[in-house]
Amino acid sequence: MTVVISLLLVLCVLALFLPLLSRKAVPEFYISSTPAEDREREQTRIKAMLADLRQEYDAGKIPESEFTSMAAELLADLDRIAAVSKSSAKRSSKRLFCDECGAVRPPEVAACSQCGAEFK
Repeated sequence: MTVVISLLLVLCVLALFLPLLSRKAVPEFYISSTPAEDREREQTRIKAMLADLRQEYDAGKIPESEFTSMAAELLADLDRIAAVSKSSAKRSSKRLFCDECGAVRPPEVAACSQCGAEFK
């Protein structure tokens, strides 16, 4: 009888702690991503929302005035993300290294700290 109780106790303890010992995938929000990936993910989410909104409007579930105001807000969000993408692309187009010696070029510096070559 004590063997059965002991076995049940061990099984209960395993049932409680086994989930803690198993390896699970890291949730997406813990994975670091670049700002460009974040913008792309946000654009995809907004486009899906626009498609859903259009489907709701076509089905007659929302009035035209509500559809146009909500669609305008979503399109404004897309425009804002596109503007941020363009401005960050301009900033990243600068060379990150010196053409002469290959040293790292800090932002907003006019000349290379290694060889003295002026940045264009």
